[in-house]
Amino acid sequence: PTVVPDNVKSYSIADLQMATGSFSIENLVGEGSIGRVYRAKFDDGKVLAVKKIDSSALSNISEDFTEIVASISRLHHPNVTELVGYCSEHGQHLLIYDFQRNGSLNDFLHLDDEYSKLLTWNTRVKIALGSARALEYLHEVCSPSVVHQNFKSENILLDAE
Repeated sequence: PTVVPDNVKSYSIADLQMATGSFSIENLVGEGSIGRVYRAKFDDGKVLAVKKIDSSALSNISEDFTEIVASISRLHHPNVTELVGYCSEHGQHLLIYDFQRNGSLNDFLHLDDEYSKLLTWNTRVKIALGSARALEYLHEVCSPSVVHQNFKSENILLDAE
């Protein structure tokens, strides 16, 4: 049987519903090919990102959800968002990550002109290098290698730097 590491916390669906306001539209921060991402604020003040995976997306995946969680939990790189938790209850599957307050590269590129002006050439080069390092890690360092399958500006999250 697949074992999820101790550093990846198991959350209950009830806790996630409380933290996301029952997955309210106000807490929706993104939508992708396999599901929606919500901002979750917990009673202790911690803010996390909760990816609620569409069941139809999982039916196309041969691995079971526990194997997926175990695989993602092995990814440790400064340019790859770390998995901090998961939930698998009542037929629902959710992945929990640290929340990146600065949003995605897409937000900076396509929103208000004032925001895109904040991206100096130096910052743009840092983002490109960080993205390249993340892909190199996934493709060349990880064993077995990981293919992202959905690499786009919406999935390049910007940290404080």
